[in-house]
Amino acid sequence: MVLFPYNNMFALSANNNSIASTYGMKLNGNKILFTNRLYWKKDFLETSVSTFGFFVQNNNKVFLNNYLEETKWPKRSKSFFEKKLTPHFVEMWPIWYCNFAGYTVPSNATIELYKYRIDYNESYPKLIDSSLVYRINTP
Repeated sequence: MVLFPYNNMFALSANNNSIASTYGMKLNGNKILFTNRLYWKKDFLETSVSTFGFFVQNNNKVFLNNYLEETKWPKRSKSFFEKKLTPHFVEMWPIWYCNFAGYTVPSNATIELYKYRIDYNESYPKLIDSSLVYRINTP
């Protein structure tokens, strides 16, 4: 069920200009909070939502495509693996994420993934931009 484990080390990826990006989920307009979780669970939630964000922003195949490009298998084998290894139930992951974070997802709920850009040039972090990346409605 865990589609996006520790593929990155941290949820924030700092750029050279002191601007970083991170992701967050909302359930029915309310942020999914996870800072009160055990350290391993908090770290896993931060990392997995960031990786899921990269996944959906890159046409759902960036990691798989990178892996297949690095292999020396024939083209036919690569297309077979691409078809078989691409998750077909990506829309189930946000529901799993909310449940893992300790939230009950009711039917007919809206789950949204946001990307936040943060400026660290000041003495304190400042949110400079947020954008909706992904939205699903539960059955």
